[in-house]
Amino acid sequence: MTDINDDYNDDLDDEPEDAPETFETWDGFWTEVRAEEDSERTGPDTVVIRGVRVEVPRRLPLKFLLKAESVAKASTVDALHDTVGALFGKEALNAWVEDGMDAPELQVALTWGVAQGSGKDMTFREAYAAVKEQEGKAEQEEEKAAASPPKRGNSAATGARSSRTSAANTGSRRARSQS
Repeated sequence: MTDINDDYNDDLDDEPEDAPETFETWDGFWTEVRAEEDSERTGPDTVVIRGVRVEVPRRLPLKFLLKAESVAKASTVDALHDTVGALFGKEALNAWVEDGMDAPELQVALTWGVAQGSGKDMTFREAYAAVKEQEGKAEQEEEKAAASPPKRGNSAATGARSSRTSAANTGSRRARSQS
């Protein structure tokens, strides 16, 4: 005959399968997280864009994010080169320029790379559609801004003086003219 306490104690000794693991260091923890994320991702490790084999970004390096912000502010060729290099490798932009890549093509490649690096499995066609959608939104905003008249002050539209809104209770103790 088994004692019910023996079964209970045996259950306590068993480590639950979903028990959180403990790590001694940040690096150990983060290595495990990266391994889990990488195992969930599908697709090729590299692709060819304009004749250049580049690694498919699996995450966005902080270096890329910081450089992308500086490109937005500075818009220098060196900053763009550094930013693309942080995502696709140092020689990718030079090779693409030599091969005749144009600005919209670069936008699509960057959109695709950022999506991949962010964990979103996006096709080149989806990246192209996303760029076109953004261009459409930007054009609509420009058209809307051009179509709307410039904003002016209340009375400036006619050049006339403002009309009195209330004779009573204006808080003014001035004598009113009797017309």
